[in-house]
Amino acid sequence: MARRPSGSKKSSRSAAVAHESLKVHCSGCYEPFIFNSGLEGEELVCPVCEHMCDRPDDGQLARVFDVQAAEKKGFRICLATLGFSLTSFATWVGVSDSAYYLQNPDSQDMLFYGPMGLFIISSFALVVLAWKYENNRWDIYF
Repeated sequence: MARRPSGSKKSSRSAAVAHESLKVHCSGCYEPFIFNSGLEGEELVCPVCEHMCDRPDDGQLARVFDVQAAEKKGFRICLATLGFSLTSFATWVGVSDSAYYLQNPDSQDMLFYGPMGLFIISSFALVVLAWKYENNRWDIYF
């Protein structure tokens, strides 16, 4: 048996395809429902309008599950960036509201704007990441 090169990856999703479920939309009535890939059958049937189509093969299902995993990863990255952005803004509010700055009105010129800069940079990054996330979303129609 030949060995694979160490840099190549084998998709472990194809073995797991048999028992996962995914949300699909009917192209006839646009109603969403859950498709269980572990059930046997030759066709998908919409429970609302009884629209039918051929069942996707394992390669197509593996591709769908890989794309959904990438979508979930993008969402988590956006959520972490949002958390960092809000934390840096709350830090700046805490610094600017501290007792030192409130007691000394002349010290307002020396206010530390580092957390505000992090907030602005991470907010721009969040806009870019959210745009990428929305462009990479998949809805499955049959």
